[in-house]
Amino acid sequence: MSREATKSKTRLPDSWQGRQPGVTPPKESRAGQGLTHILHTGAQPANPPLFDFGHRAWLIANAQKTPCDGQGRLLKGWNGAGALRTYQQAKQQLGGPVQFIGLRMDAVPELAALDLDDVLNAAGGHVDPVAASIWAYWPSYTEITPSGRGLRIWWRVHPPAEPVTVQTRHEMTMNVYDYAAGCLKPATFHFGRELYYRAMRFLIVTEKPYRWYQGAPAELATITPADLMHIATLVRERRVHEEDLIEPDELEHVPAQAAPEPPSPPPAREHKQRAIGGVLRWIATQREGNRNNATYWAAHRLREAGVAHEHAQALLVPIATGLGLPEREAARTIASAYGGGR
Repeated sequence: MSREATKSKTRLPDSWQGRQPGVTPPKESRAGQGLTHILHTGAQPANPPLFDFGHRAWLIANAQKTPCDGQGRLLKGWNGAGALRTYQQAKQQLGGPVQFIGLRMDAVPELAALDLDDVLNAAGGHVDPVAASIWAYWPSYTEITPSGRGLRIWWRVHPPAEPVTVQTRHEMTMNVYDYAAGCLKPATFHFGRELYYRAMRFLIVTEKPYRWYQGAPAELATITPADLMHIATLVRERRVHEEDLIEPDELEHVPAQAAPEPPSPPPAREHKQRAIGGVLRWIATQREGNRNNATYWAAHRLREAGVAHEHAQALLVPIATGLGLPEREAARTIASAYGGGR
């Protein structure tokens, strides 16, 4: 799917109209915004309720996050039509043994949800790169899951599509900056990604919005069946959007630096050039607190794209130092991503 096709098919929420100057929507800022501008605004529910559709699609749940009755006991037959409540009925049951409310996805054919497990670290500063790419192309209301470490992206789907269930687990090992030790250390992340549309699946709705950049959508965006299938492919194949990598000459936010011109990249296929541009654009959006992790991640991505160590140093060091990272530390971090300095 081309970038133009994506733009034409995804209807952005009304809350995006009249954005404040300087607020960049994720379509323009790409996955870097999803990875860096992480501003948790607290547990304020959306107002008016986004999910009050007026029909029966809701269940209540106990502390174990399983469908229950009003006394918190396991609800038998929760997959039957008689177990469903309206939004208002479910809200009135909250309290005591009833800890959560949620949707049975087969009863809301207008909604799709991407469930993301363990995508945040304790500071809320680490986001799954596949999820960040999806956010950048199909921005919509996103909320924090009950664990506090997961997220859930919600979309409206129109016109109706075929049911979708995709469940994947993705283990990634990479060096991240340990602030206590003052150095890079390897860490393994276990990302869980589950996409549901018209599925017999119970998903809790917390109404605790998560905003990873200023001006994040507070409403449900509408996507098409083609968009839904595209998202399903990215989740299934554990990869970012193929249009998420941009050309180097499209960079707009790289800090001005009196640095030598980087060497020209060796001849390569077009996707390698796009990979370089996307990585540079992403690292240029980083802020204090994520600079070491960002530099390592960017170097790792360039290494995967076949960029030589020396060329990666020439590309990344000027940007990293422009962000405030000492030159020697930036060079050492890049070397670590290329297998040295460990």
